[in-house]
Amino acid sequence: MNRQQVSMAQIHVQETRSEYINAPETYAEDRAFMNRMKKINFRDMQKDELQKIWKIALRGLDVRDKVEREISTITDELHTRKENGTLNCAYKLGWALEENMHRLKGLR
Repeated sequence: MNRQQVSMAQIHVQETRSEYINAPETYAEDRAFMNRMKKINFRDMQKDELQKIWKIALRGLDVRDKVEREISTITDELHTRKENGTLNCAYKLGWALEENMHRLKGLR
């Protein structure tokens, strides 16, 4: 490769990286972006890439917080129904609550 080809390749890499940064904020795009970032040394990351990683991390914490709240809500309702004796009357409801609780705990 001559010097011009190397320069063009570097420009292409920079343009591609900026396209990844400006991609829509969906789970699939964020996942693909993070997979691409695994290949880049942390010190070589650009400021925009670090900002996007920060946004992804904050959204992840928000989701985790919501999952934890739902787990505590379901757990409280399950214990309340067991204490009241209404869980035995509504077997399907108790099963659904326990099933949802296990699913949410699996997301942790």
